[in-house]
Amino acid sequence: MELKLILLLILAITGLAIASYLIYSRNKYHSIRGCPSGKGCNAVLNSKYSHIFGIKNDILGALYYLIIILEYFLLTALMTNLVIYFKILTSFALLFSIYLFYIQARVLRQYCFYCVTSAVINLLIFLIIITL
Repeated sequence: MELKLILLLILAITGLAIASYLIYSRNKYHSIRGCPSGKGCNAVLNSKYSHIFGIKNDILGALYYLIIILEYFLLTALMTNLVIYFKILTSFALLFSIYLFYIQARVLRQYCFYCVTSAVINLLIFLIIITL
């Protein structure tokens, strides 16, 4: 169990770093620099699907990863019945990631390396949380 929680923390910090880079790059340069998938990142992150309820997806991602980091400390300190709430949260995050991946694949037909990496991180976080 302890190894799962450490992996959870590493994944959340990695996800937070990616989301923070996207927020920083978008705000400073108005585009994503150094995207391994070429122009895909900017196409995806500037599309009409790059926000929900007026909030950019990278900001939502950063908030989600901060919650997961907080969750790590709550789970290691308390080990309470909060796990069910985190299972629900990670389920919604995974479903949203699947939806956004679908948008990249079928609607935009372009991929953002960072977005796909975040989706994989969300899947791994989900798999860890669901087994607790």
